[in-house]
Amino acid sequence: MSILSEIHKTIPLPDGEDRQSVLEKLVRKAVIAPDAVWNGLSIETQKWINASVDQIKVGNEITDPEDAEPTPQHHSNAEYSIRPTIR
Repeated sequence: MSILSEIHKTIPLPDGEDRQSVLEKLVRKAVIAPDAVWNGLSIETQKWINASVDQIKVGNEITDPEDAEPTPQHHSNAEYSIRPTIR
């Protein structure tokens, strides 16, 4: 299942907006979603969300999950299960 498909099952996506706006809103909704929703996401999706938060914080465009490189396996999955914050 793709990252967007997985997130779309639990967090509604807005229609009729440009892709970057949709991705940013999706990430922002994901980081404030209930713990049960966050914990139900795959590690790969949590990794994408965490990386997207980092991109938002420095003002970069979010990497489209369809174009995202897989996260290197040398990272511990535990470090990605911590939900990021966006100010």
